[in-house]
Amino acid sequence: MNRCTYLLPIRRNGFCAAETEEFRDYFAVLQATGCEVIVVDGSPGQIFACHHDNWSEVCRHETVDPRFRYLNDKVNGIHTGLGLAGSEKIVLADDDIRYTPADIEKMCVLLEEFEVVRPQNYFARETASEHPHLSPLPEGEEAAKRQVRATAIWARMEAARMLINRATLHNADYPGTCAFRKSTISRAGEYDVSKQFCSHLFCRLRLRSHSSLAPSGCRFSRCPSS
Repeated sequence: MNRCTYLLPIRRNGFCAAETEEFRDYFAVLQATGCEVIVVDGSPGQIFACHHDNWSEVCRHETVDPRFRYLNDKVNGIHTGLGLAGSEKIVLADDDIRYTPADIEKMCVLLEEFEVVRPQNYFARETASEHPHLSPLPEGEEAAKRQVRATAIWARMEAARMLINRATLHNADYPGTCAFRKSTISRAGEYDVSKQFCSHLFCRLRLRSHSSLAPSGCRFSRCPSS
């Protein structure tokens, strides 16, 4: 029996072999941890097929259900995945979030007490050569330096945004990931939003179902953009 469902909505307009392989390894770790891994992929047909060839053994890889026609395709993917999920405990994550087995354990424990868990993100200290999104680096020393420099600038901007939000917003930063009980979101009903899907989901769950929200003391790793 699976401990939880890990739900990832994703879409790519181009195929990246290195990223696809990194996701495959990540899904395998989640699967070994006891997660039911569901990836709802809104990528064009040829890209979807390449993903399916690489991921089908380590996750349930599905297309977006066409009956969901919200403007935000990520929301369509989430609703598709919720309908497929076989576990009461659901971890919803964006494609730049990485959970460790210990993180999954922490979420499952919190969902025993709380109906909704809203974590916070942090950037792990990794060198460019160690990070899967930056390996292999572009050919040529100058090209590699430009890519590392661009990632460093983005990370500084995002880290500053996280800290400002934590200092000024009542619910802290927008995490890009959350966990909840399937029965709770079923009571709250479908939702639609053009951005900040997790934050909107928190508000809807609290207003519609009077659910209990875990304190935002848990933090999970976020990857820089590729």
